[in-house]
Amino acid sequence: MHKITCLLIFSVTLAVGVPALAPAQQQGGPYNVLFIMIDDHKPDFHSVFNAASPVKTPNMQRLAERGTWFTQGYVDAPACCPSRTALLTGVHTTKSGVYYNSHAYRRATSSISQVQTLPGKFLESGYLVAGYGKIAHNRFLEDDIGDYTPGYYKMLNRAADVTHVEDDLKKYFLPGSELDLTAILSGASKDRGKPVLSTYGQGCHSLRDGRFRFTRYRDGSEELYDHRYDPHEWNNLAADPQFASAKARLAAHLPTVNADPIVWAGEAESRGDDNGWPDTAFD
Repeated sequence: MHKITCLLIFSVTLAVGVPALAPAQQQGGPYNVLFIMIDDHKPDFHSVFNAASPVKTPNMQRLAERGTWFTQGYVDAPACCPSRTALLTGVHTTKSGVYYNSHAYRRATSSISQVQTLPGKFLESGYLVAGYGKIAHNRFLEDDIGDYTPGYYKMLNRAADVTHVEDDLKKYFLPGSELDLTAILSGASKDRGKPVLSTYGQGCHSLRDGRFRFTRYRDGSEELYDHRYDPHEWNNLAADPQFASAKARLAAHLPTVNADPIVWAGEAESRGDDNGWPDTAFD
């Protein structure tokens, strides 16, 4: 059975509210920003241009109609902590060394621990910044409290801050980086100009364009799938000469930097991550 680890309301992030001293937003003045960040569910669990979805999201539909809707959006890493860290800091996991859910970026000994986050930048710019629920993901969420307006940071799984902690929400399971996006957001283009990179563990990368997904693992093994004809990835084309040019084109975008994993934040983390790649997987 497929399930999600949290409900929509639990995952909502109110990234930025109103400018701290502005009674009303004036024309041409600072914009209010609502940032909603959700994970651990099927990518089509919404009804935006998708009337057949079992989950109805009319407010999301209204937002999509007023802006730019990405039909092929991918995270930097297929796990909560590294993908959220990359989104909040602007540093891809291959450069930060944050690969798994047990990595706490603020407690690293490398430069990622000192980077300014997106909420922190808004706070520095004079905004009232409020966060609710699952924003960053690790056991040390209090490390980020300085990025929010005092009193406006309500943390995941803290009973004093949320209506339901994660164990309560499990009763309601449902089945089932460095890029300028100005042209896409303005509607002038539908092409981001290069493939999307996702990383899971040091040296394990996937690259996607509008048709293909290419993966290279740290032992050198490769996979290539044609999503036009094989959306569920049954037929590995990596060794097929007919698709050598597609593979080479995507492989040219593999990262040249593979940062060492950051140090564990505590004893519990040092035992490893159940979702991590064990080295024996590549023997």
